Amino acid sequence: LTQPHVMASAGVQMSSDTGDVLFDIGALHTLLLQRYNQYTARTGQVGAAAAAELPYAAVRSALQYATQYNAHALLSGAQVAVAEAWSHVVEVSFTRQYDQLAAVLPVGPAEALYEILMYCLEAARKLLSRGEAAMSQVFCNVGRILLSKLQEQAVVNVSLGQASDPLALVRTPVRCHELLRLVLELLQRSRRIQPVRVQLYATLLQYLQYSRGSKLGSCTPAVLGAVLEGWGAGPADASSAAATASSVARLDATQEAIERGNATIISEQAGGLVELVSRDALDQSSPQLQQAVALHLLSALLAHTPHQAAAVASAMYQSNVPQTLLSYLTSVPQQVLVLPAKRARRGVYVIEAQLSLLLRLAEAGPPRQRQLSAQQMYCLHALQYINACKALDYEPEDPSALRPGTSQLESLRYRLHHLITPALRLVLSILASLPHSTSVRADARLFVESHYRTLERVLREAASSGTRDWAPGDPELQQAELAVSVLSRLVPVWHEMPPAYAEGLRHALYRLAASFCCMDAQSISPIVRGLTPDNPASTNRTSLVVRSLSVAGLRCSLARYLRDSIASARSDDDMLRCLGAGTRTEYDPHTARPSLILIRDMAEQACSDASAALDELVLLLELLRAPDRQLDDATCQAKLSEYGPAGGMAAAAATTAAAAAAAAAPDGHGHDPSMAAAAAAAGAGGLPARRRLARHYLALAASLLDTQLGRSLYLLENALSIIVIHFLRYLPRPFSTPSANGTATANGNGSSSGGNGMLLDEATAGLDILNIPIPKESDASKLGSKADLAYFLSRLQETCLKSEELLLRGDAMRHHALDGIELMVRTIKSYCSSY
Repeated sequence: LTQPHVMASAGVQMSSDTGDVLFDIGALHTLLLQRYNQYTARTGQVGAAAAAELPYAAVRSALQYATQYNAHALLSGAQVAVAEAWSHVVEVSFTRQYDQLAAVLPVGPAEALYEILMYCLEAARKLLSRGEAAMSQVFCNVGRILLSKLQEQAVVNVSLGQASDPLALVRTPVRCHELLRLVLELLQRSRRIQPVRVQLYATLLQYLQYSRGSKLGSCTPAVLGAVLEGWGAGPADASSAAATASSVARLDATQEAIERGNATIISEQAGGLVELVSRDALDQSSPQLQQAVALHLLSALLAHTPHQAAAVASAMYQSNVPQTLLSYLTSVPQQVLVLPAKRARRGVYVIEAQLSLLLRLAEAGPPRQRQLSAQQMYCLHALQYINACKALDYEPEDPSALRPGTSQLESLRYRLHHLITPALRLVLSILASLPHSTSVRADARLFVESHYRTLERVLREAASSGTRDWAPGDPELQQAELAVSVLSRLVPVWHEMPPAYAEGLRHALYRLAASFCCMDAQSISPIVRGLTPDNPASTNRTSLVVRSLSVAGLRCSLARYLRDSIASARSDDDMLRCLGAGTRTEYDPHTARPSLILIRDMAEQACSDASAALDELVLLLELLRAPDRQLDDATCQAKLSEYGPAGGMAAAAATTAAAAAAAAAPDGHGHDPSMAAAAAAAGAGGLPARRRLARHYLALAASLLDTQLGRSLYLLENALSIIVIHFLRYLPRPFSTPSANGTATANGNGSSSGGNGMLLDEATAGLDILNIPIPKESDASKLGSKADLAYFLSRLQETCLKSEELLLRGDAMRHHALDGIELMVRTIKSYCSSY
């Protein structure tokens, strides 16, 4: 009778003011009295008082139980209501008013936050031991929110282990490990309480992010050194390097202790933890949100530390997690993609999380063990399962048919993106980790053949100039980058594909190169044109650099494909030609291939991108090295607006000091003095927060720019290498003589011609195209007419000049490899001086 649906069907249910389900004592009394009268009439015990005592006692006991049940429910409901009200106070205080707590808390907000966090989790442990699910859920939810705030503060305050770091006494190995043990214990106690378990999954996810520390810990040494110098790690004099090294060592030691302890604790409980989480992750009948959270938690456990990943991965294989996920690929994606949009939304996220977990398993462990992890995943026939996934071949609607304002997941096109992108990542990971495996290459080639139409569509749409109502964007760019990365690694087996597939994909790659590898100003791609905004002052620089990184990644993969295919070309028909001035010189209409002019444009654009990234990087490093007194409020606000993410902490911190000053005006202007004092206090405390945030986002932007610089240099080297390969094949060597075996060698007389010969030999060896035949004078015509070649060489000299100007700034790029670029430039100059 105590079940709510039974109470409702019997007509004895009522609700309190707080929504608690109670017995309606009056209705229950009437019902029991009817049953009592029916019983006594049926048994003939109306006159026998002693015989009627037993049913009467049962009725009385039932009414007493109902009264006690109501009292307990009301008391429990009141307790939950009080706990929820308290939780709201705590949440608001530590989220929206965090900075103001420093003025009223003697221990500081970070210390108070940690103490209340531990109190909430300890309270949840006691409540779970008594089986009070509702109350424990409230405290677990508060703990999750507080831990999220703690993780946010770890990001905001840089967490470099400085004395001024507010988390210096909170984010210590001992306290981190105490928190982790408590969360894991709570998870084991919540095995039968699903709402609490989901909250604890999210809490453990927050802890793993928090214990990893700031993203700045993974910055390049130059960026991290600039951050430490500006943060006050040491004076800007001769001892600055030693002080910086000491601070970095302290940061590394603390972080290593935290991660090593985490790995030990999680490894000890890996079996039970994986068994518990995987049960929710693999249960197709569970709510999809619960599945997604559990899958993301498993992925985070694998990604946290390499040593921990080995134990977690082993437990997953023992629990058949990857095998089960791979088997889902043959049925689940098809079921989700055909569902109505609203029902498919969470299902798509679950599929994406499943593939992401498989990717983490394929990359689990330290770098030296990645190959073994990929091999283990491959041995489960992962590529065959992906090849057999028919959902990848669903044909999306025509992009021009999409209604304006259509949300992404209402469209099959964008739902497919959440399936195709992680599937390509998994294939690429296995292929890149096992580059010399013939069986992996063969299965990857079968993947291309199985999903040829999908790959061709991805490349075609990314190269498109768009329509009136649609233009390719980040999803198309991301898919194309992954697809080209996969295809560029299959050049050695390209000839084994069916000719129609090989030619179709080759021409799709050439069209993509024509759109992305030309000068930015000449590109037809809306993605490339978007790299030069109409109003740079109002454009967020970080989002623009992220987009530039993706474009650079696609260009690097295209350059790799072109370089490898040309280096292994089996006939002259596979090579590129020069085109003269006065025509559209990037694409050869006779061969439907890119021209060498396009390759030159690729190199020159890479020079421009590298120079621009380097200029901006130098400026950001100077700002990071500047002491606090040089970062005034106006500078911090400007840089937060320029490099911080839109909204969130950066937007809040960018509130001007002028607004606080206006709120602090005297009474004569109609302002409350107490509000003025609060505003003034907020203004005084806001500048340090803005400085910390500004340094944080400037450092992240500097790291992105350093990555952009590296990709631009890689692209420049590969573009110049493609040109040099053509010169070595078809242009007679300048100042060289043939050797006895019929190949070109340098003169050995020590003259300048001998120096050029040795240079060309070095270039030939570096490009791995040894023993090429000696080109004759007539071979030069295979590159184009004399006029075309002269025009190309004249344009190429401009590129060499810009490359040399870039190389002269080598001190600012000392951690990047420049020897290959220098060798290619010297080789090209030797040809230009002879022709």
